[in-house]
Order: sequence, then structure tokens, then C-alpha cells
Amino acid sequence: GDWLPVITFYLAGSVFIVLFILMLGTIFYPKKLSQFKFKKTDGVLRISKKAVEGVVTEALVAEKLMENPNVKATMSQRKIKIKVKGDFQIFSDLYGKTDQWSKNLETQLHDLIGPDVKILIKIKFEKPRPENNNRVT
Repeated sequence: GDWLPVITFYLAGSVFIVLFILMLGTIFYPKKLSQFKFKKTDGVLRISKKAVEGVVTEALVAEKLMENPNVKATMSQRKIKIKVKGDFQIFSDLYGKTDQWSKNLETQLHDLIGPDVKILIKIKFEKPRPENNNRVT
């Protein structure tokens, strides 16, 4: 009867609103980059994701904080997020040393990119999966 056009109207309106919200989310969602490109008057600087991962891995090996570091970098418009997994070396002051190391590496990366470029760099240490060495067989 009379209720079919009303239901169709509200159903079409709700589908339109959902599609509009999805379109806005797609447009404004920060896209992930594989490299940064900075233009200056004297040239262009390109920093790739692999280069950032390599710098972090080499710094970890040189500092001897981890044995087998696994570094993943995620780069978006103005952010670099770095996740580090691996087997920590055994130190008594390991917690303070990782914080100090991450702050030093953040300043090194900021100096590499340039002091006038505003980029947020976050370094996060993740615990590796525990090995089941004490399993009963």
C-alpha cells in the first residue's frame, strides 16, 4: 500500500548517506608513501622507506641492542612510524637505553631530512614472540 514509497525513500536516503561518508573517508584517509620527496632550491631529496629501515637496522646493530632486528617503517604524509622487533640483549639498564637510543635516532633522522621540515617520527619497540623452550615433550 502506502508504506512502500516511504520505505524506499528512507532506504535510498540512508544508502546515500553511507556512500557519502565512505567517499569522504576515502578522500581524506592518509595515504601511505614509499618515499618522501622534498624540493629545495638547490635540488630534490628523496628518502625511501627501505633507506629509513636500513638506517634504523644499522643503528641497532652498531649499538648492540638487539641480535636479530626486524624493522618495519610506515610512512604517510608527515609521519614516519617505525616498529622494531627482535631479540634484546640482556642489560641491566635496557629500558632507559632504548628510550635514549630512540631519541638519538629521531634527532638523527630529523637532521638527515632537514631541520625546517616538520615530520613526526615515532619509534616503537615490540616484544618478540616468546619461545617455548620449557615445553614438556
